[in-house]
Amino acid sequence: MNPILFIPYIATPMVIVTIAYFATSTGLVPAATVIPPWVTPPIIGRVIATVSWQGGVLAAVNLLVSVLIYLPFIKIATDMALKEEAARDQAA
Repeated sequence: MNPILFIPYIATPMVIVTIAYFATSTGLVPAATVIPPWVTPPIIGRVIATVSWQGGVLAAVNLLVSVLIYLPFIKIATDMALKEEAARDQAA
């Protein structure tokens, strides 16, 4: 378990739901009217759900935002793991 990743784990869904809410409420993306099968890839699933290409663009934007939120925390977690490994190697 990595406590560093707890922050993006909680923050990312809140950010992307907010983006999706404002995109839908302002009319940039039509509201979802269809429930695609759960095995549908996310971007294609949003195109099907909204019956428009804007849903796919929103899904791609949300994916990009999620990656950008996670990247710094992944870097911190990786650096911490490398330091622990180096300390273990020196101790051995």
